[in-house]
Amino acid sequence: MKKETSVFDFNHNYEPTDILARVKEKNRGKPKFNFLDGPVTANAPLCLHHGWGRALKDAYNRYNSLIGKEVDYVWGFDAQGMWVEVEVEKLLGLNNKKEITQYGVDKFTEKCIERVNYFKNHQTEQSKIFEQLGDWEHSYITNSDKNITSIWHFLKICNDKKMLKQSYKTMPWCPRCGTSLSEHEMSGSYKERTHKAVFVKAKLVGRDERILVWTTTPWTLAANMAIAINPEFTYCKCQVKSDKNLLIVCEKQIKVLRDDLVKVVEKIKGTDLVGLIYEPFLPLKKQQFEHKLVAWNQVDEVDGSGAVHIAPGCGAEDFALGTKLHMQPFIIPVGENGVFYDDFEWLAGLSTVDCEPVVFQQLLENKTLYYHHDYTHNYPFCWRCKTDVIFRLVAGYDIATDGIRKDLLKAADAVHWTPDFMGKSMRQWLTDMGDWNISRRRFYGLPLPFYPCEKCGHLNVIDSKEELRARAIDPSKVDALPHLHRPYIDEVQITCEKCHAPVSRVTDVGDCWLDAGIAPFSTKPKGQFKADMVLEMKEQIRLWFYAQLFMSVVLTGEAPYKNVVGHSTIVDEDGKKFSKTGPRKIYIEDMVKQYGADVLRYAFASANPTLDMRFGDSIAEDAKRRLLAIWNAYVFYTTYALVDHPDVNNYQPDNLLPIDLWLVQLTNKYIQATREAYDSFKIHQVVKLTDDFIEDISNFYIRVNRRRYWKNGEDQDKMNAYWCLFNALRSVVIVLTPIVPSYAQYLWENCFGEGETPVMLANYPTPLKIKSKTSLLESVNFVKQVISLGLSLRAENQIAIKQPLAKVYVKTNQIETIKMFASIIQEQLNVKQIELVTDDEKFNVAYLTVNFKKAGAILKNRVQELKNALQNTKQMAEIVAAFDASEKINIPGFDLLTPELFERKLAPRSGFVITSVDDLTVVLDTTITDDLMLEGIARELIRSIQLERMNQKMDITDRIIVDLKTADAKTYTAANAHKPRIMREVLATEMHITEGKGENEIHIRLA
Repeated sequence: MKKETSVFDFNHNYEPTDILARVKEKNRGKPKFNFLDGPVTANAPLCLHHGWGRALKDAYNRYNSLIGKEVDYVWGFDAQGMWVEVEVEKLLGLNNKKEITQYGVDKFTEKCIERVNYFKNHQTEQSKIFEQLGDWEHSYITNSDKNITSIWHFLKICNDKKMLKQSYKTMPWCPRCGTSLSEHEMSGSYKERTHKAVFVKAKLVGRDERILVWTTTPWTLAANMAIAINPEFTYCKCQVKSDKNLLIVCEKQIKVLRDDLVKVVEKIKGTDLVGLIYEPFLPLKKQQFEHKLVAWNQVDEVDGSGAVHIAPGCGAEDFALGTKLHMQPFIIPVGENGVFYDDFEWLAGLSTVDCEPVVFQQLLENKTLYYHHDYTHNYPFCWRCKTDVIFRLVAGYDIATDGIRKDLLKAADAVHWTPDFMGKSMRQWLTDMGDWNISRRRFYGLPLPFYPCEKCGHLNVIDSKEELRARAIDPSKVDALPHLHRPYIDEVQITCEKCHAPVSRVTDVGDCWLDAGIAPFSTKPKGQFKADMVLEMKEQIRLWFYAQLFMSVVLTGEAPYKNVVGHSTIVDEDGKKFSKTGPRKIYIEDMVKQYGADVLRYAFASANPTLDMRFGDSIAEDAKRRLLAIWNAYVFYTTYALVDHPDVNNYQPDNLLPIDLWLVQLTNKYIQATREAYDSFKIHQVVKLTDDFIEDISNFYIRVNRRRYWKNGEDQDKMNAYWCLFNALRSVVIVLTPIVPSYAQYLWENCFGEGETPVMLANYPTPLKIKSKTSLLESVNFVKQVISLGLSLRAENQIAIKQPLAKVYVKTNQIETIKMFASIIQEQLNVKQIELVTDDEKFNVAYLTVNFKKAGAILKNRVQELKNALQNTKQMAEIVAAFDASEKINIPGFDLLTPELFERKLAPRSGFVITSVDDLTVVLDTTITDDLMLEGIARELIRSIQLERMNQKMDITDRIIVDLKTADAKTYTAANAHKPRIMREVLATEMHITEGKGENEIHIRLA
C-alpha cells in the first residue's frame, strides 16, 4: 500500500501482460461460458463506434471468468466480400470488374487477402490498447478454408433438403460493384434522392386517344412490355391544349395535367381499357412486338397517372406480373455495369443515368413525351459503395425459406433477447422474409460449390475439400490450391455424379453473410455450436443474427445461441452518427489516448443499450468523475490505513454499530444485485448500482464515521470501521474489474488484493457473513431524509453547519430508528440534542384564519372586515381556545360566530424553523446562545487550521504548533475556551493565542 499524491493515471494499463494465460489456467476444465464474437470487418481501423460492443463483450467474458467459468476469449475477423473488394479497387485505381480482370483476378485476390491480414493485425493491436483480453493467436477469420468448407457443407445440406434453387428474377443490382444485393442487405439501405420522372403518352392503336403513363426510371422504357391499369379505377378521357388526341388519366390523378386540361370528355372504368393495344414508346427493334394494356390491382392512385409502365426485366413487381401473364422472353436492357447492351442501337454504351437526355429527345421526336420533372423519394443504394442501385433480371441461386419458416420462428422463440423488442423484431423479419439470394457476381469471396452439369442438368454440390479432391478430374489441381478462392478453384473440374461428364464450377461467389453466419460451426468443437451469448448492434437482427439462426436451424433444428444482446448506435452530442470512413471517423486509439481506455469503457458500460449513445467530452468527463468518486473513497481508506496498518483480512468483527451493519447489508445487496445484472446482460445496471453504492459509501458512511478513523490506537470500534469500509470497497473493485480492468487492477494490487495475485484471478465477491436480526436499509434511508431536511433548514435560514445548535425536534412514528441513529443525526446536523415529540405545540403557535367560502355565505360583504379584525386581534390565544372547545367566537364588531367560519393553522414560534414531508416533521431550535456562538467560532478556527495543514501538504499524523493572533474579542474568547478541543482536532502540541490588530493570523509549523 502506498500513499497517493495525485489522481489516477487513466492512460496507463496496469494489467499483467500474462493475465490471459493465468485466467485460463485458473478456470481450465470448469463449466464453460461459450462466447461467440461477431466478426469485425478486417478492412479498416477500429473506430469509436466499434468500442461499445467490444467493451461489453469483453466485460461479459471477464465477468464469467470471475465467477469461475472457462472462457476461450476468441475474437473474429470478417475477411471476404464486396467491402474488401471496393477498398482494394480504390487502392489499385481500378474502377470496374473489367479492369479487375485486366489486372488479374489472382493478383486482385492476393491483394484482398493482404489487406485483410494487415487490418486483422492492426485491429488486434487496437483491441489490446482498448484492454480487450483475447487469445489473439487463435482468432478466427472468415476467409479460411475451414470456414469456406463449413459453408459448403451447409449448402450441401440445403441441396439435400431441396432448398437450393436456381432463380431468374429481378434483383437489386449495384452497377458499380457489378453484383446483386440480397433482401436483408437492402433493409435500411435507402436514402432520399431526387430523380427525373417522366410522363409519357402511349398511342392507342386505332384510336384518337392516348393513355398517360408515369415512371421514375426513364431508362426502363427501353424494356417496356405492357401498361398496367387498375380495373376498379375510374379513368377520364380529357381534352388538352397540347394534343389533338384525348389523354386518358386516372380520375384521382387528373391534377397531373396541370393547366393543360381543357375539360373531361368522358369517364370510363379501368375494365374498359384492358386488352387495348398501344404503340411502343421508343423506336427500338427490341420493341417491335404487340404491347397491351393489362389489368393489375396493385396500381395505386397515390402518384403518377394511374397507369404503370411494366418492364419485367427491370423491376421485382413487374417481373412477378410478367411471369403471371406469360410475357416471356423478358427484355434485359443493361449489363452488370449498368450500361446498355450493344443491340440497343442508339442507347448502346450509355449508362442508366447518362441515357436520360437521349431518351427524352427520342420521346419528343416520337411524340410520346408529355413532360418530365424532378421527383424526390426514398431510393435504395448499395450499402458498400453508396451507389444508387438499379433493378435487373439475373440468374442466380436462392435458398428457399418457406419450408423452414416455422422452424425458424420456433427456434427464435426459444432465445432470450435483450432488449426484449429484439425478439419481436426477429419474429417480424422471419415472418416477412423472402428467399435468401446467395449469388454474387464478384471475385474475392466464398466460392459457391455448385457444379451444374450442362449435359444432364444435374446440380452437383460439393461438401468438402476432401470430396472436391475425390471427384476432381485432376486431383493434383486441388492439391496445388493455395486457398479456396477464385481464380484458383475455377481451374478444378469434377465429374458429374449422375452422368460422369466433366463439370465446371459456377463463377459466382456467395453472400458475405454466409461467411459470418457459419461461425458457430466453423469455430467451435463439434456439438458445442450453441453460444451462451452473442452481442452486436441491434441492426444485426436482419444480418448476422439472422444468418446464424438460419444456418443453424438448417443444420441442427436449433438456434445457435441462448442469449442475444443488442445495443444501439453511437452518435455525437448533436445526434449525428459516427462512421468508419470519411470525416466522421474517430479511431479508437485516439479516444484511448485522449480519455483513457477505462474511462471509455465505463462510459460505454453506463449507456442504456436500448437508446442511441450521445458521446462527447461531457459523457467521457462524467464517466471519469464517477470513477474518481471511487478513487476518493479509496484514498480516504489508504490515508488512514497507512498509519494504522489494520489487518482486515484476519479480523473478525464484533459489536458492530448499527451504521456498520447497514453498510454490511448494503454491500451484500450490492453484490447480489450486480451479479443478477451481469447474468441478465444488463451491464448498465451494474454501473448504476455501483454509482449509487459509492455515493452511499462516500457521502454517508465515510462522512458520518470520519472521526472513528482519526482516533489514536487500534480499538475494536476503529477496526470495525476499517473492516466494513475495506470489504465494501473491495467488492466494488472486483465487480468493476470486467468493465475497468486496469483501474481495478491498480486499486487491487495497492490495497484490496491478497498478495500479488491479479484481480482477474479473484473470485466474484460473496455476501459478508455478518448476521443481523433486522434490515437497516430502509431505516438508514429514513435517517438520511431526516438529516437532509435538517440541512435544508440550515441552508434556507443561512445557519452555517459549523455553528452548533441546541436542539432538533423530530416528530415521527419511527421512534426506534431515531434513537438508534441519534448520535449520527446530532453530529451531521451539529446539534446538541434530539428530542422526539408527538405534537407541534411546543414549537408552533396556533392561529385562526377565515374560511372564506363559509363565512362569505353568511357575512356577505363583511368577510374582509372579519379578516382584518382577526389579523389585528390581541386575543388570538383566547379565540383559538374557544375554537378548540367548539364554542362560539367573540370578534369585536360581530355577533358571536360559529367555529365553522374559521380554520385553525400553525406558525413556528420565534426561534424555531420547521419543515415536513409526509409524516415526518423536523424542527431546529435556532436560538444561538453565547456558548454556542463561541463553539461555532472554535469550529471555524479548526477548519482554517486544517486547511493550512493541507496547504502545507502535511501528513495526517504530523504534530504541529499553532500561533493564533486575533483582534476579535469573540475569536480570542472562543480560542481560549475551546483550546484543548482545537489542539486535539488539529494534532497540535502547542497553541499560542495572542491579541493583535487587523485580520486573524494563523501560523502553523511542525512540532
